[in-house]
Amino acid sequence: MLREKKKKSKQSNLNMGLVFRVFVGAFFSYIWMLNFQHVNSIEGLQSFDPYAILEIETDADDRAIKKQYRRLSLQLHPDKNPDNPLAVQNFIKLTKAYNILTDETARDNFQKYGNPDGPGSYNVAIAMPKFLLEKDNQVPVLIAAFIILLVIVPGFVYFNFADSTKRSEEGVLLENKRIFGYELSENTLFKNLPVLIAKSKEFQAVLAKSNAENELLKRIKASNDKIDDIIPKLASKKTRQMHLKPAFLILAQMFRLREGSDPILAESMDYIRKMTPQMMTLVSQVISELQQLHSKGQSPKRMPAKVMETCQVFQQHFIQGMWQGDDPLI
Repeated sequence: MLREKKKKSKQSNLNMGLVFRVFVGAFFSYIWMLNFQHVNSIEGLQSFDPYAILEIETDADDRAIKKQYRRLSLQLHPDKNPDNPLAVQNFIKLTKAYNILTDETARDNFQKYGNPDGPGSYNVAIAMPKFLLEKDNQVPVLIAAFIILLVIVPGFVYFNFADSTKRSEEGVLLENKRIFGYELSENTLFKNLPVLIAKSKEFQAVLAKSNAENELLKRIKASNDKIDDIIPKLASKKTRQMHLKPAFLILAQMFRLREGSDPILAESMDYIRKMTPQMMTLVSQVISELQQLHSKGQSPKRMPAKVMETCQVFQQHFIQGMWQGDDPLI
């Protein structure tokens, strides 16, 4: 029940975090679009298009240009618009547009380079698909860019690297330090280590998935008298809550039991073989830290050298598939 509550709480926090990031991304996208529209409305930053100013098509001939200029010059002349503070400026723009389109060189330069004076001395361009630059696509492209930059990219980073500070260099959850630190003592023996590392967060997530797996685990337990002494009796409430599958798989590896090679357990065994050396590395770190704290008077637990040596021997035996006292040549 407690585990289900924690799982639901974690999912709720994750959903709230995702909603928050989407909200923040939408907010900043909206602010950016307002700034974009404001900047585009600034007169000095708008592009100068003589065809748009004269309200003619790009293929208009000289006669059409002159006719349109005469009509607009009468409408936009400052004397006809005394109440318009921009009348002079608009009339200057109209005249400039007319001069550009009636000058053959200036008109050619504008059509080729977008500038009546010809190409600048220094040009920088980025090759982009044409549809990205079309006016009708500006808003959708802008929205898509901000979704990618403010939602997708941060989301990818969060889901892939958010817990990087919670793991050791070997990829083991640092929360296991608390578990190992509580279980370790100066009397920790070789036979105690399978159950100790089986209590890790990662290994407790390795559960029996079928009745066939449960039968194999029972056979592992009954296959060797030593195993019955290693696995704790289901007496205390704390022990009853522990999943024993990872401990049985560790012992199947070290006693070289044929049940450990069964295809039904193949995936779980591969995971146990991969992670157990990393777990033992973290156990060794905890032992060193406890000893340092004890030497400073900050921990009552004393970790003699024999405990560290026991852990190192256990790691070697696990990799070789041996139990304590086994002949390595057999």
